[in-house]
Amino acid sequence: MTEKVLQQYRVLYGLVSKSIPGTHLISMRKAFLMVVKAYQKKQCETILTQESSMVHAIEVAYIVAKKFDAGLDIIIGALLHDIMLETQVSKKSIQQELGTTIAKIVLEITGLAQVAKSGYSALLGNIKHMLSSFSLNSLNVLVIKIAECLHNMRTIYKLSVSRRGQVINEIRHIYLPLLSVLGLDHIQSELEDLYFQFIDNPKYYYLVSKVKASCLTEEKFLEKFVSPIQASLHREGWKYKILGRTKSIASIHNKICQRHICFEEICDLYGIRIVFENMDDNEHDYCWRIYNIVTNLYYPRSDRVRNWLKQPRASGYEALHVTVIGPEKQWVEVQIRSKRMDHEAKYGVAVHWEYKDQDLRPWLNGIDKNWLGSGEVFIKSHWKYRQKSITIISSSVYTRQAHNKIG
Repeated sequence: MTEKVLQQYRVLYGLVSKSIPGTHLISMRKAFLMVVKAYQKKQCETILTQESSMVHAIEVAYIVAKKFDAGLDIIIGALLHDIMLETQVSKKSIQQELGTTIAKIVLEITGLAQVAKSGYSALLGNIKHMLSSFSLNSLNVLVIKIAECLHNMRTIYKLSVSRRGQVINEIRHIYLPLLSVLGLDHIQSELEDLYFQFIDNPKYYYLVSKVKASCLTEEKFLEKFVSPIQASLHREGWKYKILGRTKSIASIHNKICQRHICFEEICDLYGIRIVFENMDDNEHDYCWRIYNIVTNLYYPRSDRVRNWLKQPRASGYEALHVTVIGPEKQWVEVQIRSKRMDHEAKYGVAVHWEYKDQDLRPWLNGIDKNWLGSGEVFIKSHWKYRQKSITIISSSVYTRQAHNKIG
């Protein structure tokens, strides 16, 4: 075991131990040691390849824990997601060491990985079936596959050329549409940026440079914009938090393509999210009260009010959005959510999946109409690229430095 592998596991352990008692983490340590032993025994593996495989397993588990706030069984399943496919470890040995639930998760993930070798169409058919089965185990598997997909995209230039092509096609035809209908916006946004960066690197970094230039005064601008809102909320005794953001690079590109506008015409490059804590069930009323506070301070754009309170999106997303003109005549999008709404916006429909009294059939029907039931694979209309499988012929130097500065 290398120092890098051990260090990555310590990071994972540190994150998981914040929400799960240490006595319950013995099983995660067992799974980690199983991964280490399995890859060390694998023939024709160099130390570097062993390390890469172990780090991938740990980082996929970290994404599951961090991005999905998942339980221990799913985290362990993520840690073991490649082990049956790539090593001699069997379902029986996993079941004996870690129990039936985890063994079932790993077995189903292995089955999906084997199907994926036949192409994304076969994988899509299996995911259709998993969603229609409406089981918690199926959702657990999909969570792990999404996490694996995200890590593969973060490290795509470490993959073989043929593997890159497979990953890109799965993202384009399966995972981006799936994330959209699941309501996992925070993961979808990162994946879209990585996808866009890979398939059109020059255009991506052109937009990065434009955003950087416009964001030189972003912090001071948003501070100036937020200050009177904070004062008003404080006077009325609200418990809240306000988060600022700059629109993602992929979202900027999408809007330019969809509306046939230039960068300077984008009116919601800046945005804030107001998340409040309410003491009773009148969430919608609270949203409108904050809306009144904001629009009394800043002039609203009437065609940019989005009310997803009474009629949430298909994914269950609830919020009230308004775009207003702020200081220095800059447009700012304001998103207003309760703490509950914010939690559900972060984790999507997965939040409700395990509750037996939650009727998700209408949502499943919506998926069937919008994507999974269609004879054609759903592709977002704003991606102005070829509608066929992408073959990766060559690679270029990859850097996330500029992207990280944008956040």
